[in-house]
Amino acid sequence: MESKTKNTENSTMLSNVTYKKSNTLITAKGKSTLLGQKLFAIGILMAKELDDGSLEAIIPGTYLRKALGRNNGSFYDQIVALVEPQKNKASLLDWRIIYKDKEEQKIEASNVITDVSFHDGRLTLRYNSKIKKYITGLKNNYTVLNLSESLTFTSIYTYRLYEVLKAEMDYQRAISHSEGPYEVTYELTDLKLMLGIIDPQENADIAKALKKESPDYEKIERKAEESGINKMSNYTDFRRYALERAKKELNKKSSIRVEYKPVRMGRGGKVVSICFKLSRVGHEKSKEVEAAPKKDIFEQIDEMQQLFSEKITASDAKAILEAAGMDMKKVRYAYGISRKSGRIDNIVGWMISAIKNGYTENASGVQDADFEQNTYDFEELERRFVEN
Repeated sequence: MESKTKNTENSTMLSNVTYKKSNTLITAKGKSTLLGQKLFAIGILMAKELDDGSLEAIIPGTYLRKALGRNNGSFYDQIVALVEPQKNKASLLDWRIIYKDKEEQKIEASNVITDVSFHDGRLTLRYNSKIKKYITGLKNNYTVLNLSESLTFTSIYTYRLYEVLKAEMDYQRAISHSEGPYEVTYELTDLKLMLGIIDPQENADIAKALKKESPDYEKIERKAEESGINKMSNYTDFRRYALERAKKELNKKSSIRVEYKPVRMGRGGKVVSICFKLSRVGHEKSKEVEAAPKKDIFEQIDEMQQLFSEKITASDAKAILEAAGMDMKKVRYAYGISRKSGRIDNIVGWMISAIKNGYTENASGVQDADFEQNTYDFEELERRFVEN
């Protein structure tokens, strides 16, 4: 009974708690963990300046339990995992960011935390003195964030996107005096950097490029792919594992509502940026629940190129999709049959024939047939592809 009462008190104490975070830190580039971000947010509330001018936060067990999502038991092992370097996972002490101070017209790279200690159920963080002014005594250029909301997020991408989009919403609301909805577009690589998908400290060339006033994002993306640190170089993966997950969690748990669409350019329809449409809960234009938007042709082509182990062009993919009436279920079904049909020299022709003729797994004609290589007009398909 006492345990239940204590948990209720803890929950009440943390409800509707807000904190200020500098927009300079919100838009900083660097990779961190979800737990590290949560502890940093709590630390902002607890931060105090010491006699030597340094900034320190002592986080009690109550807040640690909330950040860790635990109501009982020891969390010592989780704190150790957070502090000690692990393979492919930076520790709290390794957390390094690149940020731009617009007021002072400078770009810097700094570690966030310099010292960490854990004793008697309390975690003590000491912050880098270079970023102290972005943590305490904020008078302008900051965003008010809801701690009780952000502590419920289960994805680092949700957490970071929440901060980035909330900052933009508050800015637009302040200058437009409007309740929205608001729109903002981020260059794709810049967004990946803010979400920590591309970590600048893993590549010296990327870190150097980011320190320029106008970074060359195409070069950064290329360097990230060459060095193997761009874990979501394919837009389909980025959409599925970062954007969609963050969108669903934000719409379910936060005070903002998010929709987005890719912005494409060039002949191949390459995604170059993401346009977000944002609104606050209670200020949506329509209260009706909208059906999930259908994937556009480019997203379906991306999905097909990920599905096929064979290399197919965008024109190939579009021809197969058109044969299937733009139904990806038919494409996936036919491709599954192809995997059981032995060697196929012309997978595109085979797929089109399989879809049009309604091949099934039990059909006797699923083996490779003698297809002509050019059963459709590539130039015409390419022209239509570009026009659409």
